Amino acid sequence: MKDFSEYLKKFTFLLKDKTAEIRVLIHIIEEVTGATLEEKHLTIKNGTLFISASPLLKNKIYMSKETILSLCKERGITTVTLIR
Repeated sequence: MKDFSEYLKKFTFLLKDKTAEIRVLIHIIEEVTGATLEEKHLTIKNGTLFISASPLLKNKIYMSKETILSLCKERGITTVTLIR
């Protein structure tokens, strides 16, 4: 039983890792909008996803905000509740 709990801790650590969340967010944004972002363009702070990209790209993401947030919840990213 101890081995199994250690196994689960490994995955919990991976899910809590910010870079892993950002990679999943990049994939979701690309899936929904078709726009490709790099990790340096996204920052998560206090439950808010901040995007530092061109205004055209930001508008494209904001227009699909509800879809992106619902996919985040489906895929286990509960730390992001707002997109700015």
